[in-house]
Amino acid sequence: MTAEATGASRRASAVVSRATRLVAAIAVAALVSPAALAAEKTLRLQMLADVEVLDPARAGSLSTLNTIGPLYHQLLTYDYLARPVKLIPYAAEALPQMSADGRTYTLRIRPGLLFAPHPAFGGKARELVAQDFVYSAQRIADPANISMSFANFEGLIEGLDELVGAARREKRGLDYAAPIAGLKALDARTLQVRLTRLTRRSSTTSPTGWSAVPREVVEAEGAEFARRPIGSGPYLAERFQPGTRLTLVRNPSFKRLPWTAFATDAKPDDPVLRTMRSASVPAVDRVEMTRIPEASTAVLALQQREVDFIAFVEPPVAFDGTELKPALRSAGVKPARARSQGYFLMMFNVRDPVVGGFEPPKVALRRAVAMSFDDREWTRTFDQGLGYAQQHLIGPDIVGYDPAYRNPNAFDPATANALLDRFGYRRGADGMRANPDGSPLAVRMIVSTTSTGRRIAEFMKRSFDRIGVRVEFDTMPPGERLKRMSACKHQLTTMDFGGGAPDGVSAMENFYSPHIGTVNLSCYASADYDATFERLRLMRAGPERAPHFRRLTDLLDAHAPARVLPSADDVYLMAPTVQGFVPHPYLNLPYHLLDVTTTPRR
Repeated sequence: MTAEATGASRRASAVVSRATRLVAAIAVAALVSPAALAAEKTLRLQMLADVEVLDPARAGSLSTLNTIGPLYHQLLTYDYLARPVKLIPYAAEALPQMSADGRTYTLRIRPGLLFAPHPAFGGKARELVAQDFVYSAQRIADPANISMSFANFEGLIEGLDELVGAARREKRGLDYAAPIAGLKALDARTLQVRLTRLTRRSSTTSPTGWSAVPREVVEAEGAEFARRPIGSGPYLAERFQPGTRLTLVRNPSFKRLPWTAFATDAKPDDPVLRTMRSASVPAVDRVEMTRIPEASTAVLALQQREVDFIAFVEPPVAFDGTELKPALRSAGVKPARARSQGYFLMMFNVRDPVVGGFEPPKVALRRAVAMSFDDREWTRTFDQGLGYAQQHLIGPDIVGYDPAYRNPNAFDPATANALLDRFGYRRGADGMRANPDGSPLAVRMIVSTTSTGRRIAEFMKRSFDRIGVRVEFDTMPPGERLKRMSACKHQLTTMDFGGGAPDGVSAMENFYSPHIGTVNLSCYASADYDATFERLRLMRAGPERAPHFRRLTDLLDAHAPARVLPSADDVYLMAPTVQGFVPHPYLNLPYHLLDVTTTPRR
């Protein structure tokens, strides 16, 4: 084929692609009539984070997965009101049936779940089938997608790791035509998952990560699927500006469900249940999310009724001590608080030549930096006292928590300085230290571009000054920071992590070396840690796991790849018109379960 012919072919393909997207846009717009628009309910939210994609396989954070979850169906979800948390069926008709050996899970898909119309379906809706979940798991496993959700599948499903390994060795995408022994659609409505081993969990218990997407649309849209996805959930994406704005409209192909279907275990006198008993899901027709980077600006927007709901509010902008600020009280703003189920880490890159490595001087440097950090000062400075110094990744509401544990790398500047002196980090005339070989020592830390990022930089500078270590700061948006961390091209930064599953194994997975580049963003690799973790994850919950948790903890304390920082309470603010919200440990942005009304339900 000539270069001219090739160019013509490419131009023709581009025209077809643009035409396909135009038809899709017209189809979505036609789903909502002008009369419906006039009467629609709109919920306006502060976007959780810089959401860059709407494709669940390419989501780079739990914040993104929580934001886009209601665009899709997952096999299971969490009961909204049950405490302790429990799973309930969603796309599945019931919880998985388990084989006698505990390794095979079988699920039946509910009939009548429809993907929204798209030209790839001939302009019609298409029913969700079991094969859609097989395909969606393949996309998560595909090395080309670098999916953080692959941690939920890796090492668990028969035949999947071998397929992924072949793709990695040959530096290509996954072979989607190759059968996977442990992942099959037995028929249109029956999904079977066969595990590699008996385990305390299965990949089907990851409600947010495993979302069903249609292969026809993914292949038709190509890269545009990340901006213009089609799902079968309560909402459709109408407009998306990555990192800035996301507008969703109710999906007419989604058959509304009683609100009570998402709270099957609620007590009859639960106040949220009483309020929402007569509601349907979704109750709101339109959801408008806007990213407002400055916390104070977001709270002012809520006060002025420009937004209706903010999750994970920074306490100082909303509270005087532990009391809501008078201006917010006067505006009728309603607060909600709950203990965070996640954790906040200061993370070193263990592969970095300055702060990485396992040589005693390098470990001493990381431990000294960890000990320079004053937890109480942080809580006073950033959290208004609405938080707590967390000793460990595993919190008190998580299986594996040890109430007797105390972090040996907690605030102790005297010991930190003694460590650095012992391992040859000598002070110069200016009081700042050099490397043991006499070369200048400077640590680079990534912070955000917001005012909070600037305040964190000031705080960290004071911490480093306590031990005579020079620190320099690189400011960048979260997306760029995550790219660097995924490629192990950072030195030091901080990052929030969601609670994952209500079991400590999920938190300890963040330091398992096969997950470097996904959830292991410290780039930490220890053969001892990996072997202990692999033994732990095979075991059922029970006291016999405690020594394994302790061994993993001892290794993290000794190697110091990260330092757990104080956790603020999860704080939410909402307009008086918002109904149905209750903090949930793992559903951070349940907008599909909320309503806005001027007439309170009785």
